[in-house]
Amino acid sequence: MAKELDLDALREHLLDFMINSQYPHDDLDSLAKETHIERITDLVIDSSDDDGHVTGTSTVEVELVYENEDDDSSTDSFPFSFDITIDEGGKIIMGKTPIDTSSFYAADDETDEPATE
Repeated sequence: MAKELDLDALREHLLDFMINSQYPHDDLDSLAKETHIERITDLVIDSSDDDGHVTGTSTVEVELVYENEDDDSSTDSFPFSFDITIDEGGKIIMGKTPIDTSSFYAADDETDEPATE
């Protein structure tokens, strides 16, 4: 049986990993001129084992900067899954964190009208 994980520490390690090791995120960078990852929420562990393999889901909150930071930005959040390997201290040594940005485009999909160009 895998040892119990510290969710707060894992959340911080995921944030660090996504900002420093997995950046840039093509899924996020295509949404705005600049994307700043702010925090991780709604962390759910699906599985973990004694070898440090951990899978689960979470939400990433981001700031999207469209032109310049002073007047054209917004915040949004997107679900993501993770498949990571952690060391004995809980630090992520490798992994994948694909982000689902489909909700960003959902407004255009909810109408019968084509998206504006």
